Amino acid sequence: MAINKELINKVRADFGLNIYEAKVWLALLAKGIATAGEIAEISGVPRSRTYDVLESLERDGFTIPKLGKPIKYIAIKPELVIERIKRNVETNSNSRIELLNRVKETDEYKELLKLHNSRIEPVQRE
Repeated sequence: MAINKELINKVRADFGLNIYEAKVWLALLAKGIATAGEIAEISGVPRSRTYDVLESLERDGFTIPKLGKPIKYIAIKPELVIERIKRNVETNSNSRIELLNRVKETDEYKELLKLHNSRIEPVQRE
């Protein structure tokens, strides 16, 4: 199965994946359930790299392993992946906002205001 390069690049950009992760996830979505060897063959990713790519995708919520001999992998539905990413972005944004709000209470922030309010004239080049 040849995976469309444009789709690979779009998935990389939209989901924050590297090239191997995108190829493996797309191959697994197309196959449904597969062993690492089958995924390597379908995706074109070297078999030796397929295992660590699958581990990375599992950690990030794109796949789950189905225990057995051999271990098979199942792709998580794209809509579930999108919802998880949205929750992560929201959580990270809220954490960042809280951090920035706390900055206003620090001595460093007061120093920044002092610098801004001092209105030091920039050096003029001749």
